[in-house]
Amino acid sequence: MTRAAALPVALLLLAAVGAMGQRDPGAVFECGMTHYREGELAQARARFLQAADVFDRAAGADDQQQLYQLYSLSWAGLAAQELGDADAAVADYEAALGLAEKLENSDKISRLTASIGMVAFEAGRLERAEEAFLRSRDLNRRFRRWEFLLHDLEN
Repeated sequence: MTRAAALPVALLLLAAVGAMGQRDPGAVFECGMTHYREGELAQARARFLQAADVFDRAAGADDQQQLYQLYSLSWAGLAAQELGDADAAVADYEAALGLAEKLENSDKISRLTASIGMVAFEAGRLERAEEAFLRSRDLNRRFRRWEFLLHDLEN
């Protein structure tokens, strides 16, 4: 689908979210993705955080819903990172990391730990960055995630 063709779909999605009272976390998340793809990072982050909140408040939130909440928080962190808001990015990534640890999702634990390290590095918080990178390296060794270990060592 071309970008021009995607825009009407995005507008329909935004209208649908508004009509549903923003209660469907999947639709809210997709709105965030639309904003993100359009470079509207502040709006994207707001939608990702909104989706995470709706997933969190869902009655009987199961592991799958918590995983979607984790994704929402991860994308919020990425949007904040790209906006240059290190504090918000770390807060979003740490919230997602807490869920990843609760879900025992080794992939997300190691990736989010590395993301926290990258934000800290970009913000000049070198001790925090080193701490996160070393933890990520150790996690990748423990989980036998060799491709990520090589990536960590190269960077």
